Amino acid sequence: MKSLFAIWTAPSEAVGSPGSWSYFGNDFVTGLRRNDSTDKAFALLDAAPDQFDGVVALARLNLTRHEQMFHFVALVYFSIPVTVILGAAELMPDNLIAAFKANQFAFWYMLSILTVVAVVYLVGLWRARQLVSVLELWRIARGREPR
Repeated sequence: MKSLFAIWTAPSEAVGSPGSWSYFGNDFVTGLRRNDSTDKAFALLDAAPDQFDGVVALARLNLTRHEQMFHFVALVYFSIPVTVILGAAELMPDNLIAAFKANQFAFWYMLSILTVVAVVYLVGLWRARQLVSVLELWRIARGREPR
């Protein structure tokens, strides 16, 4: 089931799936239900409903780990460097400007790498949440009690 919610398919699904057109309204569920990945996940769950609780437990564990990693990346990749840069700008602004001018390419390269890594973690978090949402939608549609 995890392949239905892979990170590399997220960009195309974000703009080209039926559910993507409901991201801006107040009814996310209808669009989510129209996605091919949701239909395929429903078929897998219908074929093995006895495995639902285990799949939900794994999906929630995965979501928790994604949330932890995204928070870590946001802290380490952005908060700490911004704090250091702002501190350096306060203590020695001329040196910071000189260092930036002398190393502009390296600065922009590092910033680009850090941004791409953070975006990848963000997309992973989005997909993990989407999987949990689909599982919850299946549970509701099949009349199963929450656990």
